[in-house]
Amino acid sequence: MAETETEKPRLTEDEVFRALDDKALWGAGPWQDEPDRVEFRHAGMPCVLQRSPFYGAWCGYVAVYPLHPWYGADRYEIDAGEDVPVSVSYAAHDDDLVTCATLRGESSDRYWVGFGYFGANDYGPKFAASLHVMGVNSKCFPYPYDHAAALGARSASVYSLLFKPIYRTLDVAREALEALAEAAKERAK
Repeated sequence: MAETETEKPRLTEDEVFRALDDKALWGAGPWQDEPDRVEFRHAGMPCVLQRSPFYGAWCGYVAVYPLHPWYGADRYEIDAGEDVPVSVSYAAHDDDLVTCATLRGESSDRYWVGFGYFGANDYGPKFAASLHVMGVNSKCFPYPYDHAAALGARSASVYSLLFKPIYRTLDVAREALEALAEAAKERAK
């Protein structure tokens, strides 16, 4: 490089992810019409759905309290049962990651059990946008994303099932969290 040329400053990964907090930069997709956080109760259990700050995919959490068999358990020890369509990938005491405004005034001694849609077959729109911004071309995380085409491809071949991730919508995440809440309620008996 000649001495008169200046090199463009390269963004760090952290700077890229902070810049991509604006969903408009993630491209078109179902996430554009969804909120980033939802709090509710299901089966009497406090529930929170919120986007992963890194992937932009949904994470779901149900709160359990002291005396519940899941309280304090390692995430690998929690068997939610066959009726729950997700694996537990998070288990921790109340912290800054999961806070729930609807629980103000209730006991703060709660333990969150949850999951995140950022596995091999899950599409994270923020992650895909970050790869695009950094100049990485990924067949597994296409940018822009075509949700209808991804859903169609998933049923077309085994290859697509393994290598074409799908964005899990708010409705899918809510259904999974409701199943987890029902399992938590059942285990509390």
